[in-house]
Amino acid sequence: MKHPAHTYARHVVKGKIVAGKYARLACQRYLDDLENAEANGWEFRRTTAEAYIEFFRKALVHTVGQYDGMPFEPLPWQQFILWNLYGWHNKDGSRRFRYGYVSVARKNGKTTLIAGCALAAAIFDEEQAGEVYFAATKRDQARIGFQEAARMAQRSRALRGVCDVGKHDIHVPRFNSRVTYLSSDSRSLDGLNASFCAIDEYAFHKDDSVSNVLRSSMQARRNPLHLTITTASTLTRGLARVKRGYLLRCGRLTRTPPRTLRRCRVLLALTSRAFRTLRHLCCCTKTARRTTPEGTIGCQRTRTRPSF
Repeated sequence: MKHPAHTYARHVVKGKIVAGKYARLACQRYLDDLENAEANGWEFRRTTAEAYIEFFRKALVHTVGQYDGMPFEPLPWQQFILWNLYGWHNKDGSRRFRYGYVSVARKNGKTTLIAGCALAAAIFDEEQAGEVYFAATKRDQARIGFQEAARMAQRSRALRGVCDVGKHDIHVPRFNSRVTYLSSDSRSLDGLNASFCAIDEYAFHKDDSVSNVLRSSMQARRNPLHLTITTASTLTRGLARVKRGYLLRCGRLTRTPPRTLRRCRVLLALTSRAFRTLRHLCCCTKTARRTTPEGTIGCQRTRTRPSF
């Protein structure tokens, strides 16, 4: 298989690309899953994964600084995230992974990546009446990701005529989908029917109420995607510290016996700079102080759900 995302995984495993222990394990798990997909009831849809990456390349543009107006060309580690998020499916056609956690150091483009994922959910998923939300502890923080998505929609030639960009929302008439941002008051979030949500700066959330409300609002969707993002640093705190610790402990289960793996939703996606948990769990983190990224991957039995 020739693709930058697949090549990235192979090079990390072979040591051609410097990466931390858990990043290597994540890439190895991806390669192992390709060999064992049939036995585990999964399938990797290469054409689907390539289509989403092409959406980023051809429909999205950078909107800030010296790269303003230039096409968004995902780096190999970003392609590996997208490759896994959108490529893996269950035999019934549903996505294998529905939950992701991204922790990267500042100025690594996490907001740009998450804004692209939001537009992909509103447009490329072809979900009728899709509801796409950005949420954070403060409304101004949630607005950052939304504004990046709005600028992309306005500046992209491919999206002209596809999106109606307003001050507080982006509307896609063809699918009647909507992108907007929310405050952290979870009491006002009842009644949503989210198809995609991005929880920004998770480390500063006092509790998991917003995340839980949005996650529960996705039950009626066939292929929802819940992404949690936060800035990685040596000062990881609060809920992010608890979740990271949990994932690190789960990382010890990497070499779970095959019989047990068949009863687990094994996670994958993680790269030299970012980490992604889908369906249930995966983690990869990179701190600002380190020159080599580190992260974890783990698994969670489908019969139980993490408390966070």
